Amino acid sequence: MAWPLTLTLWLQHTPAWWHGVMAFFSFLGTEDFYLLLLPLLYWSLDAGLGLRLALMLMTSTGLNSILKMALHTPRPYWVSPDVRPAAAETSFGMPSGHAQNAVAFWGEFARWLGKPWGWALAAGLALLIGLSRVVLGVHFPQDVLVGWVVGLVWLVIFARLEPAAVAWWQRQSLGRRILAAWGVSMAVLLPAVVVGFMVARSWALPPSWETLALASAGEPIAPLSLHTALAVAGTLFGLLAGVALWPTLPRSPRQPIIRLLRFVVGMVGLMVLFGGLKGLLPSGDHLLAEVARYGRYAVVGAWITAGAPWLFRLLRLDDRASFQT
Repeated sequence: MAWPLTLTLWLQHTPAWWHGVMAFFSFLGTEDFYLLLLPLLYWSLDAGLGLRLALMLMTSTGLNSILKMALHTPRPYWVSPDVRPAAAETSFGMPSGHAQNAVAFWGEFARWLGKPWGWALAAGLALLIGLSRVVLGVHFPQDVLVGWVVGLVWLVIFARLEPAAVAWWQRQSLGRRILAAWGVSMAVLLPAVVVGFMVARSWALPPSWETLALASAGEPIAPLSLHTALAVAGTLFGLLAGVALWPTLPRSPRQPIIRLLRFVVGMVGLMVLFGGLKGLLPSGDHLLAEVARYGRYAVVGAWITAGAPWLFRLLRLDDRASFQT
């Protein structure tokens, strides 16, 4: 940890304005940012692109949660009181999810775009998002490097699997599509459960990590929690089950005002559903709460691909409205 910690501390001793810039790029890798961008793409711009990027993000995040538990390495402020974290992070450090997802997500966007400037944009965003995590004190440099490599490998694998997976999906009945959605969901969740169980049995979290993390960020860590895996698995099931219910992907209307209305209406519904279910369903780390977490995120995924498009049609905000005079 000697040289990575030295480099992390050196990068932290930069002007306050640079920390502000890094905080912005770090936000571009958060759940909140993706929760705004992906529905906008799916409802109002290009549903095919939105779905592709959502699946890339969810599968990459699921893979990341498994690798974090398998490697179970600390974050900088867990091992040194000299590191000033900009945020509290409860999961293990390697690989960096921000760095991995930036390569996978924006690389997939560049692949869809097929333009040189798209690849330049993807590389620039991945570089700055990854760097931001070190400057903000929540990752070591090697966490980011491994994240970039894993993201690139998953981007290549995803590109190879996508054509065959899409062709197979289009040939299936509704029932088989729902079953496939559940299978993809379990392919993310079950390995996380197994890896988490094995690590918990064979390894003990150093008390010093917990003490330093709590003192530095004011929040206890829970690196073996299945919350991320459950959220990803539930969202994947909801997204794909929602897609299965529609014969074709939604078409975006031509008028900008209708596109905007779709986004506003859809986001209001999403926030009401997510917030309402969070308040109604049990919370915590017991089995019932974990099942509820999976279900809550499944509803969110299904709302994006099925519930909101149904509401748009009901309110005449679907593609037919764009051809009315």
